[in-house]
Amino acid sequence: MMRTLLLSLVLLVLAGCSSDTPAEYLARAQDAIGRSDYAAAGIELKNALRLEPDSAQARWLLGKVYLATGDMPSAAKELQRALHLGWSANDVQPALAAALLAQGEYEKVRVISATGLGPEALGRVLAMQAQAAMAMGDPFEAEELVDKALAKTPESPDALLARARLLAGKNDLDGANAALDRIIELDPRQGQAWSLRGDILASRQDLQGALAAYSKAISLNQQNYRDLVKRALLQVQLGDYAAAQADARLLLGKSAKDPAANYIQGLLHFQAGRYADAITALALAEPAAEQYPLALFVLASANLKEGHTDLATSEAERFHALQPGSVQGRELLATLRLQQGDYAAVLALLQPVLDSQPENVDALNLTTNALLRQGRIDEGIELLSRVAQLQPDSPGAQIRLGAGLLIGGKGEDAARHMETALQLDPQFELADILLVLNHLQEKDYPAAIAAAEAYQGRHPGGVTPLNLLGKVYQEADKPEQARATFQRTLALDPADPAANHYLAQMALADNDVAGARKRYETALAGHPESVPTLLQLALLDAREGDEAALVAHLEQAKAADPASIMPRVLLARFYLAKGKPEQVAPLFATLDAQQKQLPDVLQVLAMAQLSTRDASAAQFTLEQLLKATPDSAPIRHAMAMAASGMGDNKRAKEELLRAVALDENYVLARVALARMALAEGSAQEFDDQLQRLTALAPDNPDVLLLRAAAERGQGNMDAALALADKAFKVAPATGTLVSLGTYQEAAGKPDAARQGYTAWLQEYPDDITARMALANSLQSARLDEQASAQYTTILEGDPNNLMALNNQAWILREKNPARALELARKAATIAPDSPEVLDTLAVVEFTNRDYRRAQRSIERALAARPDQPSLLYHSAMIAAALDDKAAARDTLEKLLATNSDFPELAEAKALLATLGN
Repeated sequence: MMRTLLLSLVLLVLAGCSSDTPAEYLARAQDAIGRSDYAAAGIELKNALRLEPDSAQARWLLGKVYLATGDMPSAAKELQRALHLGWSANDVQPALAAALLAQGEYEKVRVISATGLGPEALGRVLAMQAQAAMAMGDPFEAEELVDKALAKTPESPDALLARARLLAGKNDLDGANAALDRIIELDPRQGQAWSLRGDILASRQDLQGALAAYSKAISLNQQNYRDLVKRALLQVQLGDYAAAQADARLLLGKSAKDPAANYIQGLLHFQAGRYADAITALALAEPAAEQYPLALFVLASANLKEGHTDLATSEAERFHALQPGSVQGRELLATLRLQQGDYAAVLALLQPVLDSQPENVDALNLTTNALLRQGRIDEGIELLSRVAQLQPDSPGAQIRLGAGLLIGGKGEDAARHMETALQLDPQFELADILLVLNHLQEKDYPAAIAAAEAYQGRHPGGVTPLNLLGKVYQEADKPEQARATFQRTLALDPADPAANHYLAQMALADNDVAGARKRYETALAGHPESVPTLLQLALLDAREGDEAALVAHLEQAKAADPASIMPRVLLARFYLAKGKPEQVAPLFATLDAQQKQLPDVLQVLAMAQLSTRDASAAQFTLEQLLKATPDSAPIRHAMAMAASGMGDNKRAKEELLRAVALDENYVLARVALARMALAEGSAQEFDDQLQRLTALAPDNPDVLLLRAAAERGQGNMDAALALADKAFKVAPATGTLVSLGTYQEAAGKPDAARQGYTAWLQEYPDDITARMALANSLQSARLDEQASAQYTTILEGDPNNLMALNNQAWILREKNPARALELARKAATIAPDSPEVLDTLAVVEFTNRDYRRAQRSIERALAARPDQPSLLYHSAMIAAALDDKAAARDTLEKLLATNSDFPELAEAKALLATLGN
């Protein structure tokens, strides 16, 4: 005790006698900072502040230390104190902006004062404010701030980094990489540049390159937690588990309960087969499930391995909700649902998988099990055949071997193995089914009938054996026996969907539509969510022209099985036929990524995109479709329409010629070729196509409209109008209506056109194309209030309708400039490179007195259309507002010298007169 007391007294004396001054502490702190020894620097600075609490330099340096070590709240606090104590704003404000930005305090970053800052400090602050604007979803403000920052400091790494982030956000990865190259050239120790490079390389699946970039960023900042997480996850993905474990230890050392660190550790435990440890770690990762959804999948799998079925189901459900497109997630949840006897859920989960991956054996086996347990024999047989084809040499159970022998054409061996399976388990229905399938495939109908009867004899009370026997009788061309067998099924279950379907098809073969409908309605009464039954009823509705019933049945089918594609495709085709293409895309919006790649979906979606004139989207969709169906004349024709919409007439013609080469009588392609010849002034080519079309399809509405165009070209306006009217009467749809209205306006009858649109809209109020035609006609007639009302209705149903946004903004620019600006900016977000949209935005910004932004917008528009008179006039108008009279005068003089007629001619002359010499 005496020795301890003596030592304490000595230490107290030494401390009390210390002669170190604040300046000496500061000097040692600066030296430590230079060596990146931030722990030592922090101690020295706190000692200095103990002696001199109001030292601005100590507060500044301590703020820098906290910034370097990632303690952003403490950094912000010390930097603000330093500024308050008088430390240079040129030092503090950029650092403070960085600290606030790292904390997500974006609004505070945007309001940091730049008053009195030198060029370099100002450039850095502007760069940070640009990144804050990006994070808050304001790309226009971000781009403007980046430009200002680079104007102040063209070589500023911070400004260039903001530019790189902006370009990466626009998916201009090449441009972002170029900016990063320059940053690294200027300052190779810019860790954030290496981090962003890692993100870009990872997005391009250059995993080794990304790993190297993250490692470089980490070497420059040992406190770089985010990049440490990214590197560890890449190492897991690359299978370098030892390296990933090393990073996981570092992360857990920083925070033992951190979700990201425990997610990585849980993955590593699971990979090593330590399922209980994986559950413990992944349970701590659950709070970050939205960021790391795979944590839920692995947690569910680990619980399943440990026999915790209820917990596994809960986690699998959560994973599926977050990642509905994951095949593995669907299969995991389907496995659990099968164990629970929820067969309908199994089918709903796996149908999208089989739509996109028809050879997925796991999904096929799970689906087959569910179908057979539901008694859906036909569908089960089809999938069993597919599994056997995919795995003919499977060394599994007798039944699998029998299936393999059946597909391999060894019927006797197949039958022997199936009979062995039946000896082992006489109630094993799958063996019976495959025996029947074997005989059917070999067209040995007597043997198939005998096997089916034996199956039915072993299961006398089941509907599945009877339906299979009935199907065998059908294929053996014994309709009466088939009918009698299906009636026996109905005696057991009057609503059985399969038996009713077969009997309905027999009724339709006898042209008994009413009898067929009665069968399907009986089945539906007992099974109201049977999608096949609902689809058959919809087909009967179409056959009888009952559109309301057709839509109702398809909507019911869609609701009964949200994963089923066919109800959506049939609805989409119906809406396209009725001129409502805007209703197509929402039908597919909830599908997962795999389902959206199905040919039926791609084709109908492309048609809708073409109908709404979204040529770029249509071209992208059709490129995907052509990979699967390169020799389809209709798809080649659709691609031609998309290319034409993109202004690529050369490709459009090539695609049309490919279409007629594939099918010389393909009317739609010849119509398009005729229209192209008409637009190009190729009279002979037009006449040739029109003659061929008149012979092929004289009453086709498109052909009638081409004839109308020919008559109009010869000055026969009455004949042209009569042909357009006939086209509309032959095919009353949106397209023919708008064509008729166009001819009516050309004939000097705009009131008749508007009356036609109005009458149509009374019957079809949701037809946006027709309403757009009416709105445009009203706007052309300067009936702005009426046109505005129509655009309002359009935007209520279609908030992203580009033309409606643009035109409404133009109409409201004087009466309601704030609302006009909101609409114009939204239009510019949708079509950022459209000169027409940018022109409207510039004029609306002008009316809002935001002349600098107006100048920027009109310059972007002029970059695309440098000689467009209206754009040049608007440029001069904005220049004059900015008091740049010389530029305005120069633009106007050149404009008036080369253009004697454009809409704003009078305004241009008047503006020039006000500018003087």
